[in-house]
Amino acid sequence: LVSKEDVPDILVDALIATEDTRFLEHSGFDPKGIARAAVANLKAGGIRQGGSTITQQLARHAFSLEGRPFDRKLTEVFLAQRIEKAYSKDEILEHYLNRIYLGSGFWGVGSAAQGYYGVPVQDLTIEQAASIVALIKSPNRFSPSADPEASVAARNRTLDRMEELGMLDAGKAAEIAAMPSSELILEERQERPGYLLTQV
Repeated sequence: LVSKEDVPDILVDALIATEDTRFLEHSGFDPKGIARAAVANLKAGGIRQGGSTITQQLARHAFSLEGRPFDRKLTEVFLAQRIEKAYSKDEILEHYLNRIYLGSGFWGVGSAAQGYYGVPVQDLTIEQAASIVALIKSPNRFSPSADPEASVAARNRTLDRMEELGMLDAGKAAEIAAMPSSELILEERQERPGYLLTQV
């Protein structure tokens, strides 16, 4: 587990840029965010942005919400607004960052920082932070251990979004986007005996 104070600002910026740009302004549900995501997805010809806020995602994970999409979304909205009344934005971020699944068996940003890069979360570089945040949309597909090229492309979309919002200047974003993916550690995963995964 990590505390909000341990998480570098650049990781929080990357998270807000890609998952919920109005996180600090809304009360758990963001109609403007849904409309923005719909327009962006229409222009892209596919799903590029989601409409759920960070708080809605936290509600979905914390309560393991299932069922029909419309019913689940209504429950998400209700619970997200309750969460926003009970917790501060920093507390919501801390809970979220410790609960999200980030591929390769890693839950939370602390686990992902150690597992992918062998560093505590506070020592992540901008490139590594953007790569970890990019995993949220599709942890298995964008995992740097599974598909380095897809991981770099997802990371660069995160950097583009941060540049759009003024969180990174264009020169810095371009410099990082040109970098290859950081070397992976994944020592725990490499040491797992293969026979445990063999079907009998």
